Parts: sequence; C-alpha cells; structure tokens
Amino acid sequence: MSAHTPSCRESLLLIFCFTILTLLFIPIKTPLKYYDEGFAVFHAMLTLNGDIAHKDFWSIYPPGYNYVLAFIFNFFDYSLLGARLYDTIIRAIIIACTFLITSRSSSHAFAIVTSLITALLFASITFYSYVLFSALALGLISIIFTFKYFDNHNMKWLFLSGLTSGLCMLLRWDIGIYTCISMYLSIDFYNYYMHHRKYNYF
Repeated sequence: MSAHTPSCRESLLLIFCFTILTLLFIPIKTPLKYYDEGFAVFHAMLTLNGDIAHKDFWSIYPPGYNYVLAFIFNFFDYSLLGARLYDTIIRAIIIACTFLITSRSSSHAFAIVTSLITALLFASITFYSYVLFSALALGLISIIFTFKYFDNHNMKWLFLSGLTSGLCMLLRWDIGIYTCISMYLSIDFYNYYMHHRKYNYF
C-alpha cells in the first residue's frame, strides 16, 4: 500500500465524519423559530448596533452569546444562515468532544455509536441559536483539558480548563456553575488519590 492510499480505518473515519456532517446540515433550512432563535438573533443585532444587554434591553441569559452572534453578523451581514452555520459548527464540536470523552473510558466502537446517537438527536432539533449548545461545548472542552492535565500534570491544561469554564459562565450561568463544580471535584479527588497512592495507602 502506497503512502497516499488511505487505509481502511481512515476511509471509515471519513465516512463517519461525512455522515455526521450530513445529519447536522439536513435541518439547516428549516423555518425561523421565534423563540429562542428569534430572540437570540434580535438581541445580537441590538448588540451590534451598540445596545447593552440588561441596560438597553432585557435578556434572560448572560450577554456573552449576544456578542458571539454580533461578531458573526460582522462577517455575514445579519444573515440568519451565518448564525445557523455557527450553531452547526458548535454541534459538531459537541459530537467530537463526546467521541473523545467516551473513547477515553470505553472502546472506539462505543464512542462512534455514542457520537452517532448524539448527531441523530441534534438532527431532530430543528431550531438554532440556542445558547445552551455553545455553553455545553465549552463545558465539554473544559473536561477534555482537565483530562489532559491528569495525563501529564502540565498546569497549562488546568489553566485552559478554568478559562473555558469561566467563558461558559458568560453564556449560561447554570452550565458554567455545573462545569466549575464538576472540574473542582474531579481535580480534588484526583489529587487526593494521587497523594494516597504516593504513600501506598491504596
């Protein structure tokens, strides 16, 4: 087999990724849902025009997502498609994080099945610009950074875990709090285990 000929595993990975992306892009042209998508897009337009959340207009969520969509509208000129493309990318990131986290504690086959189920669930959700997805993606990325810290004890991964958890708070208070508590307890238990293992208590 030449160096340029893809292996069977690589071919299956490409098919898997293509299937995931196809499932994610199928519902992208569905009609606008006024809530939450309509409010999210409208608030982003107000933010882009200089208004401030909780001062010039009411918003149930922290203002972080307004600025994210406003940044996207800078490039897509208030296009709903631009916001939906961003949301689709976020869903793909969630699926990728699901695969990485699951494959760490289980087999690759189980991780693929889990990722496909996640993709099917996202394909059934026909509304976009839901801030929960972006917050969830940051929370899962924070978990992956924490795992990297467990692997090599490099403090930069711990810093990145805390950073992504903090950014998560700017999007959804509840998801950010859950993430911070989960990371704190995981790191605390890990340090406790490593300390007692060092002195052969286990």
